[in-house]
Amino acid sequence: MKKVIFIFCFGAGLAGTVNAQGISEFNNLQTPSAPGFILLDQTPSAIEKPTTAQGFAISALNLFQGGALEVTPFWLKPHPNLFVRDLQRNAGLYARTLGISIATVNLDSAKYISAGLRSRLYQKFSDSQQVRISRKIGQIEDELSKPNPSLERAQELRDEYADMVTKPTFSWDIALALAGNSDSMNVNTMQTSRAGVWMGFNWRPQGGDLYFTLLTRYLHNVNFEAETAMADIGDAGFRLNYDVDRFSISVEYLQRLNFTASNYSANRFALIASYQVSENLYFTGTAGKNFPGVNNLITMVGINFGISSNKINSGTP
Repeated sequence: MKKVIFIFCFGAGLAGTVNAQGISEFNNLQTPSAPGFILLDQTPSAIEKPTTAQGFAISALNLFQGGALEVTPFWLKPHPNLFVRDLQRNAGLYARTLGISIATVNLDSAKYISAGLRSRLYQKFSDSQQVRISRKIGQIEDELSKPNPSLERAQELRDEYADMVTKPTFSWDIALALAGNSDSMNVNTMQTSRAGVWMGFNWRPQGGDLYFTLLTRYLHNVNFEAETAMADIGDAGFRLNYDVDRFSISVEYLQRLNFTASNYSANRFALIASYQVSENLYFTGTAGKNFPGVNNLITMVGINFGISSNKINSGTP
């Protein structure tokens, strides 16, 4: 069965501060899929690649099929004492990346509402990355120490610095979601549909443009679409990403294991391409094969728009 889905996403990072030593902007804020969408198998990608946390994001699924609202509380207010170098540290990482979301999806069988959480638990920069980051800091200091420094060049170096600290060699992300369904979206008729928790392990060799994500996920299915029986399900898969200037190309594979029914043959395979039209505007296309009983053939076109970007101190106190 072929199903075409148009996804329009509008995201905003709502944090900012400026001091005499300058700011760095996080411009590549492509809105990630809400955990509730992922739980219900209604996303262009079932395996999320590493993204930059935003203060506020809104997603709409086919305009009529549902939508999601996600908030990262930490970025809803300015942090004048937070510097770019602080983002390299694991201290406070969970709070800085904690996203809370709610999503609704209208499918043929029922209407679904889900709540989800996501966060990053750990990240590590390689020794070579640390060296490059230190060199970039030195370049910023050298430029600002000139008799007639170029503020434009200094800002360019600051933004390069900010981009480097958002790309750790290794990171460990976690997400969970709970979904309920009703044929009328009446609270009195709402019943639990599916719950899940998953972890993503991201590896970016040398902080470059080629990076990998490994995923493990546990789902407890109560009553969802074709899977009407109570079941314990495990997902395991990988996603390979490559960024080329404004293009991002990905391929993902996910194997689904139904432990209750002893069915281990279901899988999903997808090709994903994204193009950055402007600072925070992306077009994304997905094609592939979905899990049996959900959408056999995936054909998706998406638009992702960020209203503003996160800003943070790039100097030293």
